[in-house]
Amino acid sequence: MYYRLKEPYSFRGWKKRPFAIRAEYGPNKYDRPFFLRKNDFLDILYCNGVEEVDENELSESSAQAFKEFEYHGIIEKSDKPMEPLKPWQRYHVFPTRYVEVVHWSITGKCNFNCRHCLVSAPDSHHPQLPLSDCMHIIDQIAKCGIAE
Repeated sequence: MYYRLKEPYSFRGWKKRPFAIRAEYGPNKYDRPFFLRKNDFLDILYCNGVEEVDENELSESSAQAFKEFEYHGIIEKSDKPMEPLKPWQRYHVFPTRYVEVVHWSITGKCNFNCRHCLVSAPDSHHPQLPLSDCMHIIDQIAKCGIAE
């Protein structure tokens, strides 16, 4: 059998959490990645559409992972080779620990005074970051694999 990781999913990893599958876009983008044990992940990496998987050689836990991912529409199965993974779906390890969300207050001069917000400071004397610095920080956040 041949298996392939479906879009929008990709193989990802971070320091201390190197074995995961994550949705890169779509309705599941903000879900937590599926973190796997090393041996199961190494088997799931064969879900590239072009390498044949001998289901009889899978460990019990890997076989269960295949079934669950197929059931949830994360991988697809075929008797014949399929289109290979897109470059962005291939395994990539980010150089940082896994961080789920970044909250960033980019200004200290907001004058809305929202009751729910703790950053309202219309009289702040702190300088604002230039747009180029903000864009650089956003690039760095993305390079760390932080999706939200």
